Amino acid sequence: MLLIILEWRSVDWKQISAAFLRLGVPDPFLYSEIDNGPLSVLMVPQSTPLYFRELSNNLHSIVGSNLVVCRLYKPYGEAWTNPVQQPHSFHSHYLVINAMTPSVATETQFNDWYTKEHIHLLSKVPSWLSSRRFALVETTEEMGAPQYLALHEWADLAAFESKEFLCATNTTWRTEVISQIVQKERWVMEFKGSSELGEVRGHTAARNI
Repeated sequence: MLLIILEWRSVDWKQISAAFLRLGVPDPFLYSEIDNGPLSVLMVPQSTPLYFRELSNNLHSIVGSNLVVCRLYKPYGEAWTNPVQQPHSFHSHYLVINAMTPSVATETQFNDWYTKEHIHLLSKVPSWLSSRRFALVETTEEMGAPQYLALHEWADLAAFESKEFLCATNTTWRTEVISQIVQKERWVMEFKGSSELGEVRGHTAARNI
């Protein structure tokens, strides 16, 4: 899976779309930070190291390496999905992106917590759709990126105010694990579209004026 992070106000989306078309692949899924935040994320579900390097080189030449970050991930563990309300990438939804690096001494505990407690509790929260985990393969960042990535899909942001969510994010085990995290990123994104990037981003910007 390829994740591209950029500042949407600083890029030409038609050029971004052209970079994808140049390699003969469809446009990726587009997410934008909620509350009109500065970041957007492009997600390509399937990718290879060769495609990653070609696309990142194209994007850096078009946008500039200081405005775009490209990360390549591989799946880690099983994917969890809501058996009643199946997630669908083309429907309106929200995506919580959590990227973390645990300390070397607590890496096993970190992964055990995620699979044995955290995702299990999240799956009980109203409007939870899915949770998937990934491990970093490669990044264009000189300083590196967090080692593990978790993507949580939600149908409604009101879930974060529910008692089930508060329970899932306030356990003794979670507190212990998070205290040993050495690098952490978190973004809450809204799904914007999956094709014609310039047009989708243009409509989004117009609504924010």
